[in-house]
Amino acid sequence: MNPLEKSIALISPSWAAARAKSRCEIQLYEAARPSRLHKAKTNHSDANSTVEWAGKSLRGQGRWLEENHDLVSGLLSVLVNHTVGPNGIGVEPMPLTKGGEIHEDFANTLSQQFAEWSLAPDSSGELTRPELERLVCRTWLRDGECLGEQLVGRINGFHHPNQVVPFSLQVLEPDFLPIDFSEPKKKITQGIQHNNWNQPVAYHVYRDHPGSGISSPRQLLREIPAWKVQHIKQMTRLHQGRGISILAPVIKRLSGLQGYEESELVAARIAAAMAFYIRKGLPDYYDELEQPNKRQSFPIAPGNIFDDLRPGEDVGVIESKRPSQLLQSFRDAMLRAVCSATGANFSTVAKQYDGTYSAQRQELVESFVSYGVLSNAFIARWARPTYRRWVQMATLSGLTIPADVEPSTVFNAHYQPPVMPWIDPAKEAEGYNSLVQGGYSTEAEVIRSRARNPREIKRQRLREIQENRKNNLVFSSDSYHQYYAKSTPSAQE
Repeated sequence: MNPLEKSIALISPSWAAARAKSRCEIQLYEAARPSRLHKAKTNHSDANSTVEWAGKSLRGQGRWLEENHDLVSGLLSVLVNHTVGPNGIGVEPMPLTKGGEIHEDFANTLSQQFAEWSLAPDSSGELTRPELERLVCRTWLRDGECLGEQLVGRINGFHHPNQVVPFSLQVLEPDFLPIDFSEPKKKITQGIQHNNWNQPVAYHVYRDHPGSGISSPRQLLREIPAWKVQHIKQMTRLHQGRGISILAPVIKRLSGLQGYEESELVAARIAAAMAFYIRKGLPDYYDELEQPNKRQSFPIAPGNIFDDLRPGEDVGVIESKRPSQLLQSFRDAMLRAVCSATGANFSTVAKQYDGTYSAQRQELVESFVSYGVLSNAFIARWARPTYRRWVQMATLSGLTIPADVEPSTVFNAHYQPPVMPWIDPAKEAEGYNSLVQGGYSTEAEVIRSRARNPREIKRQRLREIQENRKNNLVFSSDSYHQYYAKSTPSAQE
């Protein structure tokens, strides 16, 4: 209480207490006060405690929904397609000379050998790099995290499938990392061992998948140094050691939507199975002793006539109001909320491409900001560590670095995620052409906007132009050839 309220308390304690209470309520945020309409639910646990309590359940629910709900499967496919793409994350090596320019020959060598290694980067030898990255991305988004163990050098009993560089990746689902294994004395939290600065130093994983039926007690855990582990995780809070599913905020909505659609489907099938009914006449039309044959079925055909109706009877048709006319709008509203929470664009998930060019482009622009966030996280946690480790092992395995290459730039590379598609190619091309001509963009930037490698495109263009000039073929794409043909007398002859 302030001095005034203390003075009032000497005369009327209840008045002073009410005044102090009212003053405190005015100073509070209204949302912080629980009420009949606002329960003010809170969560004051640290990130690891929250994930340990809910992570396994959310992971399992996400997997079940993907397996049994078409919308969830389509949603994850859209996110993976726009985060990694059909060809995986493009890697364009960019080592520099000591003069600061790109060393083209060494860059081409790196590109060719990395492409060869990408045919079998997985320890099983069954997956290519694009296939592996798509599965890793899907696991990361659905389960919240994914792990990859870097297998480097010679390992007893194991042969690298690529047979070129002794480096492979063994991908592990998050189940291999026990979320309930913690030893505070050793600074092990949920299977991850940290140092005093909260930096991971080791991962304790099961030798076999705990859901495979093979017993995996803690004594069968194996320790992997942190420098050999690529751990990509979906984080929503600071100091979070394990990832959480991207579906976590929308699982209840998706489950409810699935149940509602199933109910509408059942109601529609019941309504469709009912053809018509016979409306009986007045009781006076029937004799108590009369036992008419009960109708079991009626033939149904176009132009059918019912000529055996009794006096007062009438044929009525059951009107079906299923599926409800509100089903589509309600479903779209729910799906828009799901897409908003996960960052996917509604048109692609719902396969509804109506609207103007400006509206579709605006939706794509906003969605690709979310896709870009996911792509950058995937590159930082997975694609870049993979390529850097490959370069390191390739150089140790005999790849010669030219003398004029700056050693600190050997790992330099441009990582190309999926790009925003062109809605109207003519308008998009015209816009990029104006930017290049005005000096506000480069040819390489335009080529990368089409998810292509500028170095490869120019190599192909050079080969085509040289072939065309050799055979005296003139196309509009070779403006120099046209100018040369018009200005040179020998060419005119």
